[in-house]
Amino acid sequence: MRQYIIFVLGLFISSLLLKSCENDSRFSGVPRAYGQVDNILLVCDSFVWQSAVGDTFKTYFEALYPVTPQDEPLYDVRQIIPEEFTEVKRTHRTIIILANLEAKDDQATKLVTQAISDKNVARAKNDSMYRMAIHRDRWAQGQIVIYWFAPNRKELMRSISSYHNTVIQAISKHDNETLAKEIYHRGVNEAAMDTVKKRLKVDISIPKDYFIARTDSNGIWLRWETEKTSDNLFVYSLPASTKLSPDNLKLVRDTLTKQYFSSRADSSYMIIDDRFLPTIYQNTLVNNSPAMQARGIWAMVNDFMGGSFVTYLVPDARNNRVLLLDGFTYAPGQKKRVEMRQIDMILNTIKF
Repeated sequence: MRQYIIFVLGLFISSLLLKSCENDSRFSGVPRAYGQVDNILLVCDSFVWQSAVGDTFKTYFEALYPVTPQDEPLYDVRQIIPEEFTEVKRTHRTIIILANLEAKDDQATKLVTQAISDKNVARAKNDSMYRMAIHRDRWAQGQIVIYWFAPNRKELMRSISSYHNTVIQAISKHDNETLAKEIYHRGVNEAAMDTVKKRLKVDISIPKDYFIARTDSNGIWLRWETEKTSDNLFVYSLPASTKLSPDNLKLVRDTLTKQYFSSRADSSYMIIDDRFLPTIYQNTLVNNSPAMQARGIWAMVNDFMGGSFVTYLVPDARNNRVLLLDGFTYAPGQKKRVEMRQIDMILNTIKF
């Protein structure tokens, strides 16, 4: 019966998608956007980029991603001048056009004016709250274009300082849609999800390629192995009295990883390694529940292994416990930023 329901739902959804494609001619002949997640094509005048405006932009968008063994920026930013903004480059998936409206002859200003109209350019000169416009699918499908502007360079720099989080959130939301497609392009591992649900009373969307490496009455460890990476998820049920504090999170994680994770080397076990890079702790939300989060570096004692991790302690009042959600990657010689973003996304699909 379950397979029949899924089959019928699949047919229904497919028919809706086909109907949508038939009725929506908006994308007829429009190319697909190109470019990876966490990549920004920045269009602005060289004078703007080489000024304090560019330095301010770099401060927020090229800051180090938290936390990876090798330095990785939050975004890979490629800056070009407006004259290089060709038809091909206009199909990039994430574009920011930065304009000082005082420079009327600047091509970036002309691009902004074409997008928002002369009336809104005039508004931007008088309205200190009007500093950007966000368009989707402007020149390609699956694209976000952010027009960021101000009456002069000083105001543009101030706007970047004030609204960088707004832009980062918009780009992250856009990137998450692509990440989700990449993570779940082969579907989900229903057997593993059923096991997690039965043993730990939680729902979590586990990608097809993950498999259960170890399970017991309190915890489940899942892995995804490729030629270059090993991505890992760990869910563990803790007593309700578990404190949500940085010191206790470190103690709990080190205790559990010593028990669960080792390498082929004798007497090896995993710990949080904060000798050279700090572990970042902060209060956050998981499925609208208050949680304690840690991001940092793990290392294998008595072996030469390490990588990035993220851990959450999440109270689960319904089941009178605290849930530990942990994800870590081992990817020697590889960048860790996208791997960790994918792991974090999976962990945040959890529902009690």
